[in-house]
Amino acid sequence: MFSFLTSSAALFLGKSAFFGVRIIALLVMARLADEVTFACVSFAVAAIELARIMADYGTDAWCLRAIAISPSNVEKARIVASALIIRGALGGLAWLLIIGACTLKFGRTGAIAGVLTGALLAATQIAGIAIVFLQAENQLRRLRVLALPAALTAGAVIGCLLLTRNAIWALLVVCCGELTAASLLIGVLRSHGMLSGPLPTASDLRKMLSTCAPVAAMSVMNGLYSRMDSLVLAQVSLSALATYTVANRLYQPFQVGVTTLAATVYGRAAAAIAKDRNSMRQFMRHYLPLIGLMAAVAAAVLWGLGSLVILYFLPGYHSSIGALRIFALMLVLIATNSTATGILWACNQFAVVTRIVTLETLCALVGLFLLVPTLGAVGAATALLAAAAVCAVIQCPYAIMAWRRQLSLPQQCR
Repeated sequence: MFSFLTSSAALFLGKSAFFGVRIIALLVMARLADEVTFACVSFAVAAIELARIMADYGTDAWCLRAIAISPSNVEKARIVASALIIRGALGGLAWLLIIGACTLKFGRTGAIAGVLTGALLAATQIAGIAIVFLQAENQLRRLRVLALPAALTAGAVIGCLLLTRNAIWALLVVCCGELTAASLLIGVLRSHGMLSGPLPTASDLRKMLSTCAPVAAMSVMNGLYSRMDSLVLAQVSLSALATYTVANRLYQPFQVGVTTLAATVYGRAAAAIAKDRNSMRQFMRHYLPLIGLMAAVAAAVLWGLGSLVILYFLPGYHSSIGALRIFALMLVLIATNSTATGILWACNQFAVVTRIVTLETLCALVGLFLLVPTLGAVGAATALLAAAAVCAVIQCPYAIMAWRRQLSLPQQCR
């Protein structure tokens, strides 16, 4: 139980070094920068985060298992290099599209924001594969090297906004900070010999592309689901987008915390299946109630503390409270769906998860187009809540059936 919590905490810290600084930056921008520039930066960051998810091409989920079972460092280095090349190529293409979209939407300011977010994309692509490697090697404690640059970047962003009140300059500071953190993770990979092996061949790249395709399809659906709310709001009202961004950024740390707990389910469930039935039963008794309890606590804290932050720190965005409270309710559903996904992955049910996530994305898209024009930010949050509820109703029975099927199988057939 303790190792489960410490692993989740280390993983959360590693991710916080990137998304946490962005959240702080956007919240301070909401208070100090002008609304139009803030909306421009919010749009660019949301678009680049969607591009990151698509450019990952499912390599995170696949590489975690591949690195864990690889017998030699040479093979692990080839996997890491292949993933970096694929992510870099797809990320470069996505970045060009983002620059075009930002330019069309916001003109010269959008073009500058789009160019700068390319650094954010590069940093998170490097960080993603480094975190996966450390997770597979059970070395997540190495992520503590990110604590200092994250703190310094957050302080520099706040200072920049206090001095200039310019969201573009603040975005530049965020880019510099994240590139520094990424360079530290490159050093971690190099210290493990992951950047000194032979380069992957074209055959290696084709193999990874074909192997990751099913997971990539699910990642694309997840990416659309997680970012299309901001994109739809941007087409309806920039004011509604700014309001929604405040609520969403306050919600995001809690979301990542809950999903980080659930993300460890994948590895723990797979290990339990590989051992024996007693380990599988202990997994269900110990870990699942803990995740449920943490999700309920996180929802209560977000409901109360988030509302206070808006009332006293961002009074101009008082209308964000409605969306924030809907997000608080959604945390329990997010924890449920993430846990069910981990169990289904451990049971080798990737195709089932992809179909369910596709249905969830379609439900969210329909809800956004129906509710956003009339309800704005609250409508966007409600659409996501309804889609998550549909996903939970469908996915949980599948996860239970898959787990029971694994329990009924003899050890050698799992």
